[in-house]
Amino acid sequence: IQDVMVHIEQSAKDSDVPLGIYASSGAAAGSRLREGYTLLVAASDIECLSSSAADNLDRARSETRHYR
Repeated sequence: IQDVMVHIEQSAKDSDVPLGIYASSGAAAGSRLREGYTLLVAASDIECLSSSAADNLDRARSETRHYR
């Protein structure tokens, strides 16, 4: 896979085409920026969904009223 990515990166640079990629985190996105990528998504769908679900559950639990 790495060889294919190097080929794609070089082809994009040679053709003056913006290079984009999904990155799994902000740190990974920073690495890709330094490698010449210009279009980045700094999260994965699963990461966003799980983070949102956890936040919503925490919010629901903290706002729960206890009735007798």
